[in-house]
Amino acid sequence: MITKITIDQFSLTSVPLFMNFGNTLLSHGSAFFYRKNGDIYLITNWHNLSGRRPYNGKCIDRNGAVPNNVSLFFHADNQLGQYSSVQIPFQLESENGDPLWLQHPQHGQNIDIAVLKISIPENMCVYPVNEIPQTDDMRVDVGMDVFVLGFPIRLFTDILPIWKRATISTEYFFNVDGLSKFLIDTATQEGMSGSPVFLRARGSYATEAGDNIMCSTAVPTKFLGIYSGRYIGDNIENIQLGIVWKKELIDEIINNGVVGHPLF
Repeated sequence: MITKITIDQFSLTSVPLFMNFGNTLLSHGSAFFYRKNGDIYLITNWHNLSGRRPYNGKCIDRNGAVPNNVSLFFHADNQLGQYSSVQIPFQLESENGDPLWLQHPQHGQNIDIAVLKISIPENMCVYPVNEIPQTDDMRVDVGMDVFVLGFPIRLFTDILPIWKRATISTEYFFNVDGLSKFLIDTATQEGMSGSPVFLRARGSYATEAGDNIMCSTAVPTKFLGIYSGRYIGDNIENIQLGIVWKKELIDEIINNGVVGHPLF
């Protein structure tokens, strides 16, 4: 007897990402898919694919290794209503050693987002965040709840993410440090870098036009951006603030991105 299971559709967007040098695992993080002009892109953090810290260019790996390939899980399309997944590798460098991934055309590594165009293997499924129906007119306000959907280290539920609750801590329409990002109040863990971040409402929500809408059976949800770890500043390592890069940066990188390369 085949038993079908019910999964929140947004749980299918986030996948665990493993950064490797050859066959050696260096670290793991989170990622998601995005579709643009018919192509599929893997979206994660700059520091995941470069293996370097974006604020000083130093290697994250204590032995100085940087990844030359990543592997990730895909949802398998077995057409039987059963849930299964397959782990598949992708190269980060060409045969000449040139990076295959892109970074922001103007700010480079200072925008902690990396984009890798990939081909979907046969019989595998992806769920791009920009293709799932969302409540696009939901207003974003400071103090609202968001969820970071990622994979804290050593904590996996198959390939389905942990939903980590957070609160928007800065006014969404004002940038932080002069860059297109906002801060969230949450205690996240290693491995969640590269997670998609979603705004979610219960009961009712306000629209950008100022209307108040009662929620229907569907839960109002809106993609806001990509999480990239804790905010780094002078003597505030324990302030529990996380960085979210705004979603429009993804299109900027896909449309005009340059080959990934550290400035340091």
